[in-house]
Amino acid sequence: MRNNKTKIGWEKFIAFIFSILGFSGCNDEFEQTCLYGTPNVDYTVKISVTDEDNAPISDIQATFYQSGYIGYSEQLSYEDYSKDTLYSNKNGEINGIIEYYSTEGGLKIKLEDVDGEENGEFETREIIFNNPRTNKIKDDSDDWNQGMFLLEETIKMEKK
Repeated sequence: MRNNKTKIGWEKFIAFIFSILGFSGCNDEFEQTCLYGTPNVDYTVKISVTDEDNAPISDIQATFYQSGYIGYSEQLSYEDYSKDTLYSNKNGEINGIIEYYSTEGGLKIKLEDVDGEENGEFETREIIFNNPRTNKIKDDSDDWNQGMFLLEETIKMEKK
């Protein structure tokens, strides 16, 4: 019984010494500073939603899905990863800021008519941005935050 307590005591002591000296489980394989948590990227969303006649459509639900990678190898589908939702206003504008984990994946936007017949009925649309990080508008990049990017698009919805 005493040997087991002594062993646990030494393990705790060694772990304490290593933590004071700054040892961690990170390495330079990805040439990134050792951080705990998840790095992020921000997107400013400016989307205009119209019908075929260029009239604005309100109450369109825009669900944003991010694809990503597990351990830099296995790609996840868009539905398997994080999502966020915004809605179009009376001018057909979807505005907001969304924050995602910083991966090499893309973004998919699923647009759905959620108000029924009130503003007309429209087919669901899906738009994929394979490389959403092309229009950087704020460069506060560091090892943690990858900056802010603009997602700007005009999307036409088809009537049912």
